[in-house]
Amino acid sequence: MATIQKRRGKNGSVTFRAQVRLRGSPPESATFENKTAAKHWVTSTEAAIREKRHFRSTASKKHTLGELIEQYMEQWLPQKKIDSAATQKPQLIWWREELGHMLLCDLTSGTFVEARGRLSRRLVRKTTPEGEVVRTRISSGTINRYFAAISHVLSVAVHELGWLHENPVRSVKKLKEPRGRVRFLSPEELKRLVDACRAERNRFLFPFVLIALSTGMRKNEVLGLKWADFDAKARHIVLHDSKNGERRSVPVPPNVCVTLGILRKEAELHLAKTTLMDVQYIFPGRKAGGRLDIRQPWERAVKAASIEDFRIHDLRHTAASYLAMSGSGLLEIAHVLGHKSLDMVKRYAHLSPQHTAKALQNLSDALAIGE
Repeated sequence: MATIQKRRGKNGSVTFRAQVRLRGSPPESATFENKTAAKHWVTSTEAAIREKRHFRSTASKKHTLGELIEQYMEQWLPQKKIDSAATQKPQLIWWREELGHMLLCDLTSGTFVEARGRLSRRLVRKTTPEGEVVRTRISSGTINRYFAAISHVLSVAVHELGWLHENPVRSVKKLKEPRGRVRFLSPEELKRLVDACRAERNRFLFPFVLIALSTGMRKNEVLGLKWADFDAKARHIVLHDSKNGERRSVPVPPNVCVTLGILRKEAELHLAKTTLMDVQYIFPGRKAGGRLDIRQPWERAVKAASIEDFRIHDLRHTAASYLAMSGSGLLEIAHVLGHKSLDMVKRYAHLSPQHTAKALQNLSDALAIGE
């Protein structure tokens, strides 16, 4: 037997409390924001109980999602990279505020689908290419990142804590995201930007941009470089902790080696009374042991170069785009950028039509088509 009760809270909000009672099984209940979701839960729960595949741990009835998130933020979040942890923390705080009061046993895929609707209506501040700050709705890609964050929390509850038997977010489909942005500098823009970086009063900006453009490395990969990672003789940089979790070696062009050599001499002169270990980062910050904050110097240079709609990450797109236009294949570009698959580099395929035409001509010649 199943019942659905409509309830009205003190603040006027309406919820629907669904309860399933079947002989030989303990009663099960859950709360939903609309009646349709409650009916769906009743139908699936009754079927699961009858087929003897419905069971809930005692822990899931004791702990709330808020308690789980708190424990995750205390124990698991610090194990992640600094940038990932900083991004996910506000996301997890949102989930805690939104659904933290709910018992884990009451969480369903429908619960998170409804929460996604509320998340999609959130307004966030965004700076336009013209420098204007506007409020806009959160993007599909960002929503997917929110769900990736909470999904890992729930996976920890399943596999490590034993508080849940299954992750309800796994059955929620990701939102379709727009095609990846490809903004790269024209030759004229590239010259203006390089000139502006050379003239910038922050002496680290030009080397930073030079390395990013010459290697295709990510912003945080460049800023996280340590002197121990750079081998001047072998002309390569070793990235010990890349985004995909794998160590990779990045060849360094001669002009970049020269620039890094100059930076190292400056560091030695500056720290003549101490040791190089005091500035382990190639791009040190103002605080001891910290990394450079490149944002303000970068914004000044872009403005001075009169370049519109160009972000720091677009330096990576510029490197990949010029590789494609010079005839490099997608596999080569993926190797340079450190991608495990070709999916992320397919966006550059249209930039190498001559290379594609040459490959097809070679195939035609080999098969002697048309003769």
